[in-house]
Amino acid sequence: MGKCEVRKLSRLRRRIAELKAKAEIGRKELEQALCDAQAMYKMLVRTSPHAVTVTDLKGKITDVSKRTANLHGYNSAREMIGKSAFDMSAPEDHKRAMENLRKVLKRDVIVCT
Repeated sequence: MGKCEVRKLSRLRRRIAELKAKAEIGRKELEQALCDAQAMYKMLVRTSPHAVTVTDLKGKITDVSKRTANLHGYNSAREMIGKSAFDMSAPEDHKRAMENLRKVLKRDVIVCT
């Protein structure tokens, strides 16, 4: 390998190292932005004066506002985490709740009813 090729290879290695460093900085910034967004989301749900219930795709409760907990007779939101949201609704509303969940899964939108 000639001197020219060695210099090119050396420059290429430096450039790769620079790009890796930039990518790592970008990843850390994204991780921090995600953490910040999650903290804001949790604060908004937990401090909302409205009844807010967040579930996973199977209807299992992952977060609720204090108002939701109070409406269902719980002392804290933590007591509701992990329970089925369907168990919290009246039996006559189960069909409508399942239809709304299917709409969310199919259309990737939130249905407010």
